[in-house]
Amino acid sequence: MENKYDRILKWIIFGTFGFLFVLAILGLIRGLAYGQEIELKITPNPAHPGDLILVEVKGMNKDNWIEEKLSVNTAKIKLFPYKDRVIGLVGIPLTQTVRQLIMYISVYNSKHDYSYLRNYELKVEPKDWPERRVVETAPLSPKKLARYLKEKALIKKALETTVDAPLWQQSFRFPFEKEEETSPFGQKRIGPTKTRQHRGVDLRAPTGMPVRSMNSGRVVLTGNFLADGKIVIVDHGLSLHTIYLHLSRIKIKKGQMVKRGQVLGLSGDTGFSEGPHLHLEVRLNGEAIDPLQILDILK
Repeated sequence: MENKYDRILKWIIFGTFGFLFVLAILGLIRGLAYGQEIELKITPNPAHPGDLILVEVKGMNKDNWIEEKLSVNTAKIKLFPYKDRVIGLVGIPLTQTVRQLIMYISVYNSKHDYSYLRNYELKVEPKDWPERRVVETAPLSPKKLARYLKEKALIKKALETTVDAPLWQQSFRFPFEKEEETSPFGQKRIGPTKTRQHRGVDLRAPTGMPVRSMNSGRVVLTGNFLADGKIVIVDHGLSLHTIYLHLSRIKIKKGQMVKRGQVLGLSGDTGFSEGPHLHLEVRLNGEAIDPLQILDILK
């Protein structure tokens, strides 16, 4: 026979669980309500290696939400306002072999007492790249090899130099007035002993044509390198860089802020080049992405 103290203890236990159950139901309802107003628009999906992915957070009420976070697998992606939208950029490496990536969106409300979490699937499909047979160059001398490795280290350091905010507000533009591609992005260059992929795009340009910055940013590297010739790298913020190679002349300085369309230099035939042209690269977090795709993605 239960006594008075047993009844009190049961009342406390059941009352506590009941209270927690109500809170859980209220939290679920609130979570569903918030979940209905947030979604990710992922373009393109499915994607291919070398693609630039635009992730747009749609349906966010900024009166309710003050902080949003996006991650792809374990990599954190910066979200930022762009043309009345909240977007993030994801680059798919040329060497990507994983066929599926998971994106996680986490958003906190204005009181920071609730976090919404949802995951989305991004499919990555293989791509048949164009091929070209090439003749391999003779091995570099020890002195030239040392110079080559030093210059590659400078490029790597430059691509790690960025600011945690976009330095552009307008869409990206072509570096010339006319677009004429001579060697596509991702092309497999097959030699007798090794195969490598073209990490940029070659554009037809006679020596002396003005090369313009694809967007506003800060110059993080200039130089006259053994393989790349006269080079300019511009940081556009958020680890997004554009690279311009084989220039005949450089018209800006390292550390200089440049505007969209500003002349960086003149096209040329310097470095390991087979003729006058511009080799153009776009890197996101150090990974090469299709330079021409950014013209359509970030309109």
